[in-house]
Amino acid sequence: MSEVTGKIKTSTNGLVESFAMAGTKILSEALLKPLVGDATLKSGAIKLGIGIAANYLLPAGPFRRVVSSAEILDGCEDIYYGSGIGGMLQGFGGGGGGARGSSMVSGPQTGGLAVAVV
Repeated sequence: MSEVTGKIKTSTNGLVESFAMAGTKILSEALLKPLVGDATLKSGAIKLGIGIAANYLLPAGPFRRVVSSAEILDGCEDIYYGSGIGGMLQGFGGGGGGARGSSMVSGPQTGGLAVAVV
């Protein structure tokens, strides 16, 4: 449902679909991780393929948009981290990594300095 507020048109469907897409991405990532892995080029290619196939095979509507968008987004994210681009770009923006970022660990248990991928 859309409503016009002044000159700006807002849509609640877009917001609902965005949250549905986030939930679908989280769920499918958890389900596919044991089968295809996560954050690798292979898993990214498979998830992109699923997203593209969903766009063509599912009936038109919000379900198709949510599933295909979530899988394409997850596939692109996996390719980003799997190719190493994610690690290279962390140094430019400061801040660092998030869930899949690198962190430096030092101490007697590591025998010096090591990089742990989280």
